[in-house]
Formats: sequence, C-alpha cells, structure tokens
Amino acid sequence: MRGRGLLSPGGPTLSDQWQRLVSTWVARHDLPLEADADSVTVRIDHPEARRKITLTFTTARRVLLLVLITDDRYLTEDHQPSPTGDQR
Repeated sequence: MRGRGLLSPGGPTLSDQWQRLVSTWVARHDLPLEADADSVTVRIDHPEARRKITLTFTTARRVLLLVLITDDRYLTEDHQPSPTGDQR
C-alpha cells in the first residue's frame, strides 16, 4: 500500500527529485553542502563524538536513494582503523 506523499507511477521519479529534497533539508539546517551531478555530500560537526560526520546521498538504478554515513576515520586495506583515528 502506498503512503501519502510518496511518488506515484507516471509522476516524477526519485532520481528527478532527490537532490532538491536533500538540498532543501541541508538549507533548513544551515549545513555546508558539496554537490555534483551524481551525489550530494554534507559534513556535520558532532562535538560529542569529537568528529565530523559525513553523509553522502546518491541513487542506485534511479529508484533507490542511498545514504552513506562515515566519520573522519577510515579503514586500511587490512580493515583496521587507521592510525589517524581512535582505535575503539
């Protein structure tokens, strides 16, 4: 069953609207935005975690919105936290 406000068949697709929706959300929260043709990236300071959180929005197959969330740590090739991040 479709919920209210969902895009209907024959109407605009998610791929046609997701960047506008994300940009509106970012503007409401006064967040910095980096955008290109395929993705929108937002970096949010998270003082309690002492890190920046990165949200990257993109679509897969023009119908699925993906949100990738990371902090300022990254994994090395052996899948261990990098020396620049906290080792928890």
